[in-house]
Amino acid sequence: MEKTRETDLNISINDLTIRKILDYGRTHDLQKNGLYDGRSGCINIWCSPEDKPECWVEPTKGSLIYPRDFVGTLFWQAQGTLYTLKVDISPYHLLESSRSVSDDELDECLNWVLEKVRHLLNECGIVGG
Repeated sequence: MEKTRETDLNISINDLTIRKILDYGRTHDLQKNGLYDGRSGCINIWCSPEDKPECWVEPTKGSLIYPRDFVGTLFWQAQGTLYTLKVDISPYHLLESSRSVSDDELDECLNWVLEKVRHLLNECGIVGG
């Protein structure tokens, strides 16, 4: 059974701020040894061997330049002319393992992603994250 967690950040932003978030994601892209992957409508957040949730084993390299595993996503939903920010975690590496993933591990992954999102928002001049 797949487990994910979605959290509303209770932050509303405009188009200009979305562009700042996407620019930051591109500047700190996982292919440039960063943790972010800016896409249309979201920023995917990946962990590295040096920066990962405590419950994580070493991230795999796969077809990427640097070892990374997907943990979660910062995304936005339209609310009129503004967008609300939300976070979803889907720690595939843990979920695809043969062992059961505990609620504590999912909480740890969510808290780790929220820490990365707060950093990203702070770097973009957004308070409240």
